[in-house]
Amino acid sequence: DVDFTDDFIKAVALFISNKIDADMVDPNNTNDDSVAIKSILNNDQTFGHPSLGMSTVSGCLEMWATDISHLDANAFKQALFHLPRGYRQRAKWYMNSRVAKALLTAKDPEGNDLIQEGDMESMKGSDTPNSLFNKPIVINDNMPDTGIITILGDLSRGYIIGRRITQCKIIISKTDDSIVFICQQGGQVLQPAAIKGIQYFSKTQAEVDAHNIELEAKRIAEEENVQAELKTQEEAKGKEPQSEEIKSE
Repeated sequence: DVDFTDDFIKAVALFISNKIDADMVDPNNTNDDSVAIKSILNNDQTFGHPSLGMSTVSGCLEMWATDISHLDANAFKQALFHLPRGYRQRAKWYMNSRVAKALLTAKDPEGNDLIQEGDMESMKGSDTPNSLFNKPIVINDNMPDTGIITILGDLSRGYIIGRRITQCKIIISKTDDSIVFICQQGGQVLQPAAIKGIQYFSKTQAEVDAHNIELEAKRIAEEENVQAELKTQEEAKGKEPQSEEIKSE
């Protein structure tokens, strides 16, 4: 007779775990979107800070509007711009159907439509667009109407599902001496840089207008700083001492 003590069970669990071939888990099929999205939204650290550019790991872009049907197109443009280039190729938009429908009427401050002609053609009779900036839109009605209403990212690289050996269950049959080992899978954000969020705040029109003025002022200031830095670099290059060979000529 085998003594099924806790130490024995732990030893069996460890042995079977080491025998499990990692290739049994197809990396292309491990990410259940709904599970991954729920996990990402529940992680306060993923979107707990503003995204200030591509150098910012993860983070979110704030969008103020009077209601969900008046989305700011610039937030979506900035989200794509802030996502590092290496994660854009396979990136997807994740949002609920109500947000997706609102994209059809979203405009930027200049009055330009967010959804372009190519994205409109991809609808194929649907009442929601299938793509935005040539990136697929995944409808997930578990996504909220407030807070982080949209996630842009490459979940195949940013969110990984793997085995959690510490959370396992062993079923021992007394009749045929069989042992069933069940290993629970779990996931985590492995590469936060591959994910960006858009955080929606419902505000009054006056608050939205004031916020947009503030954002525009910040944008202009940042652009002026960039231009000033470029000018300083150019001036520094012009003041560099010439080499002896050039002087002799």
